[in-house]
Amino acid sequence: MTRMYKITQTNSVLSVVFHVVVFLLLGSGLAKAQRVTAEFDREKIAIGQQAILQLKLEDFNPRIFSLDEWFVVPDTVNNLECIKREKIDTIIIGGYATYVQKCMITSFDSGTWHMPELQIAIRSKDDLKPVILTTKPLTLDVTPVDVSGLKDYHPLKEIQEVKVSGDLWLIILLGIIALISGFILRWFIRIRKRVRKKAAITRMRKKGRTPLYRALQQLAALKKEVPVLQPTALKEYYTQIDDICRVYLSEMYLIQTLQKTSDEIMVTLKKYIASDGARREIHTILELCDSVKFAKYQPISVEEQVTAVDKAAVCLQQINKTYRKRKQNVN
Repeated sequence: MTRMYKITQTNSVLSVVFHVVVFLLLGSGLAKAQRVTAEFDREKIAIGQQAILQLKLEDFNPRIFSLDEWFVVPDTVNNLECIKREKIDTIIIGGYATYVQKCMITSFDSGTWHMPELQIAIRSKDDLKPVILTTKPLTLDVTPVDVSGLKDYHPLKEIQEVKVSGDLWLIILLGIIALISGFILRWFIRIRKRVRKKAAITRMRKKGRTPLYRALQQLAALKKEVPVLQPTALKEYYTQIDDICRVYLSEMYLIQTLQKTSDEIMVTLKKYIASDGARREIHTILELCDSVKFAKYQPISVEEQVTAVDKAAVCLQQINKTYRKRKQNVN
């Protein structure tokens, strides 16, 4: 009986020792299976040049471990600057992962500079306490730029007078003639367009189709489209009101209005419309159309849409009266 008890006790001790050894071996294997390295692609650089710092975690088993924290490379450390961090590349072979990251390191001070130890933290999925893995410190030599091979600057020479040849004077003269000819041609084209436009308006007025008549006809036709409900159609509706007013002003005073902003038109009309009220009314209408065109305001009610056309018609009639009074005073 005593012998059996001793055998049982011996087996128990052996079992405990066996499990402890297995646990230590497994724990040692799990902890040492991962390898971390940090290395520069070169040992020496000149000031301002770049070295590649490669950070690597090898033999990492993602089924057993989780990666809690990756290497933290500071922006500046010991006169070394990290100017770029690339994305972490992952390579998985046989269930084991390798993580690689490359960082661009430079320095603008000569000397031997040290990159301190870098750490990562991994954790076993069955353990709450993380395992810290540390790399070895690195050294990078930064050498000054060698300027001994540069040549000296050439000495400054005195200013030398260049003789102007006759051909140069001829080129200058031709350039001046071409410039003057261009101005004359541009002036002639503008005058010719103005005369043609004035003649066309005169012919239309003889037929009883004055700019005011045509503008009022177009506004009356536009008024029949009310109510306008769709945002796109509403924008087109106010764009037509704006175009009718601009064309009327262009034909009445022979000025360019289609390519100008509302404020630029007002500056031009000061020379033609003496009435501040008339200028203020047409400016209000043009600004309203601009607000709708550029989606700053959306008048949905039928009353607002009708009022916009009526105000435009009254304003153009008022401008037309001002134009006639001015013409009578001139005559």
